[in-house]
Amino acid sequence: MGRSTELSPAVDAVTQRYRTTRRERVSYAVYSLGQINVYIFMYMFLQIFLTDLGIPVAMVGTIFIVARVWDAVNDPMFGILVDKSRFKTGKYLPWLRASSFLIPVSTIALFAIPADLSLTAKIAAAAALYVVWGMSYTVCDVPYFSVTAAMTDNLDERNRIIANGRMLTAVGPLLVGTVVPLVYPEIGWFATGTIIALFSLLTMVPLGFIAKERNRSNSDEFPAIKELILSVVKNRYLLVFCAAFIVSGLTNASIAVSGYFATYVLGGPQMMSLIFLASIVPSMAAIGLVPTLSKWIDKFYLYMGSLGLTVLLSVPMYFVGYRNLTVFIVFMAVRNAVAAISAGTIMSMFILDCSEYSRFKTGTDATAASLSVQTFTNKLFVAISGGVGMFILGTAGFVSGDQAVQPQPVLDMLWIMMSILPTVGQILSFFMLLFGYRLRDKDVQIMARANRGTITPEEATAQLSRQY
Repeated sequence: MGRSTELSPAVDAVTQRYRTTRRERVSYAVYSLGQINVYIFMYMFLQIFLTDLGIPVAMVGTIFIVARVWDAVNDPMFGILVDKSRFKTGKYLPWLRASSFLIPVSTIALFAIPADLSLTAKIAAAAALYVVWGMSYTVCDVPYFSVTAAMTDNLDERNRIIANGRMLTAVGPLLVGTVVPLVYPEIGWFATGTIIALFSLLTMVPLGFIAKERNRSNSDEFPAIKELILSVVKNRYLLVFCAAFIVSGLTNASIAVSGYFATYVLGGPQMMSLIFLASIVPSMAAIGLVPTLSKWIDKFYLYMGSLGLTVLLSVPMYFVGYRNLTVFIVFMAVRNAVAAISAGTIMSMFILDCSEYSRFKTGTDATAASLSVQTFTNKLFVAISGGVGMFILGTAGFVSGDQAVQPQPVLDMLWIMMSILPTVGQILSFFMLLFGYRLRDKDVQIMARANRGTITPEEATAQLSRQY
């Protein structure tokens, strides 16, 4: 399959030399900040906003599951649309430009739901607008991760661009998690949502106008929809990795309920600021090590080590408890720093590796379709973890309302969900990957070289460490 000739053939595939400009790399990272800010704001605070409106917690869980499952389902369809699209200004960049405006507008609309509407009207408005927001986010998610493969064909540079972008995704939770709990009680949800939306607009817009797609298929190549679907369905490692990630979310509602935990267990919404400040800073340091560590340690072993150590740290954290706030904060900070390495930081790198594997095996470039499975996975993870978390709280007796007081069973359940419950799904995920995922970095680099024609498929097959 042909490639554009914009890349200099003198640049070896395994060197550290950049194909991209500094402005492109910075704009990609800054886009990450705006994207994650609005995502974390919705993920952490939307359920609090909706229960403050008086919507029952079980109904909030239903809205989450229905909206996010639909959102997850339409991601693969959108991924195929992106892979079939050809614009003069690029394959991915036009979508990124559109999403830069769609996401802020839909965010503001969602947090503009009036409190004096009837309960039925509030539920209907929340459900409809959350679906619209999710579809607006879909427009950015697949192209955002796919565009790195179009910006450069160098695997190391691609990993660095993604890792640096993920560094700023740690800044997002730091800003949102520490500032929003202090601001929204003073200025209200609508003003807070508007500020977040405008900040995201300013940070997301530049990438669509600065980045260049150097490494993309020729404009006359339109892979058939059947080929794109088969390239995903037959990609065993993509399916195994994403299935393991979804399983890890079956029992992990810690982020979804963290706002409730801070408010009702630790003493008030301002405690959210302390929790996120203490955990995100170490997480940023851990994420910053990923580009260096991934040069020396295969990312599979980094991911598995991070996942296993996260489980091991959760057990003593549960038994130590939260009564001693200092000890609790230290435990949480260390655990979150370790978890940050696997929770999203390396995931995008894995998906791109699976995409290279698929192209090597089938000859079809289905990068966007493959990455749409990642966004499907992330959104299904959010739907499951958030929805199940709301249902569990409802079963424990959660009381909705702005000034509600929660019974002791709810407080006990919040601690279980924050500490030990996530380990169940994480353990299952660990063993699924241990026995089901076989791709390794050195082999992926060989496949990437064959995919762009530097070596022949026969030469690549001979150099691989195992038969795939």
